Amino acid sequence: MRRFQALLAACLTLPTVVQAQPPSVGELPIGGISVVIGDDDAEISLSLLKQPRLVVQSLCRDEEQLNNTRRAIRAAGVYGRVSAALLPSDHLPYADNLLNAVFVANRELLDKTSLSEINRVLAPLGTLYVRGTITNRFEGLVQEAGLDMARQQPDTNWIQVAKPWPADIDQWSHHLHGADGNPVANDRRVGPPKHYQWIGGPIWAQSHESDSNLRCLVTARGRIYYIVNEAPTSLAGPQSPPDKWFLTGRDAFNGVELWKIPIERWGWREWKPSWFTPRPGVIPLNLDKRVVAVGDEVYATLGYHAGVSKIDGRTGEVLQTYEGTEDTSEILYLDTRLYLTVLRGDRAAVIAVDTESGQT
Repeated sequence: MRRFQALLAACLTLPTVVQAQPPSVGELPIGGISVVIGDDDAEISLSLLKQPRLVVQSLCRDEEQLNNTRRAIRAAGVYGRVSAALLPSDHLPYADNLLNAVFVANRELLDKTSLSEINRVLAPLGTLYVRGTITNRFEGLVQEAGLDMARQQPDTNWIQVAKPWPADIDQWSHHLHGADGNPVANDRRVGPPKHYQWIGGPIWAQSHESDSNLRCLVTARGRIYYIVNEAPTSLAGPQSPPDKWFLTGRDAFNGVELWKIPIERWGWREWKPSWFTPRPGVIPLNLDKRVVAVGDEVYATLGYHAGVSKIDGRTGEVLQTYEGTEDTSEILYLDTRLYLTVLRGDRAAVIAVDTESGQT
């Protein structure tokens, strides 16, 4: 793979009169990890920080460019969200399926080997941006590398290439995989763990004598969603442990936290008299069936007695809360409809809600 760096270096030395602005903001990843290759003075890397929850690394072709880039990052006061390192000679220094976007800052001269290496580090649905214009040769190399067809961004000098979702990686939209309740995935990629992909907090949970600190984990389109208690794990004295619950969205491939929504009324105080009662008989049986993820949308009860809310899985924005769905204890999604178990006094009712109109 030594020709990977050599070819990129050749690309970066070509004369150009094009400014180093990134692709249009509407096309960029909202959060996650992006890498910029050959970014003089960190101009592209710094401009990407307009996007929230985005971590950027600039890979530089030589020491001079590295020093210039680091000076620009320090001057901008954003070290941490942006960092810089030398471009290795043989490979990109990232685990497989880690990055949400890769930017190559000059022209389209990438060969099959280079594109294959970028394909390796891109997460499914990730994007490669190459500054230049599409040629028949470049389109052929894109197809050979296993990436989706390239397209020219409108009114820009950037080529955009997407990594498709692999057919052998399944998604887990409900607590029991899908709306049918059959907890078996159609996944062929899963196997014995080989390494850590990422580590995220909280590292410690509260006492095992109480309810779990992590509930309702589901995944869709490369993101995971779950309800988590981030309160302190212990306190001095006889006090009951506090609660600090959130509905959280993370990138499933690199662990970057994309957003979190506080949940005020959740935890053992809502469903039992004491935290020190871990028996199943005093924990709601359907507690883990209150979060469903489909495509870029999440459906959840943002409180133990709350109605069902529709949430943008990319940003965490609450798009709407459906009337008449208070005290929902289970959510199923099928064909643009929600099927809900709703508590009504000492009985339960099943209702169907159209996810677009909100009509019951």
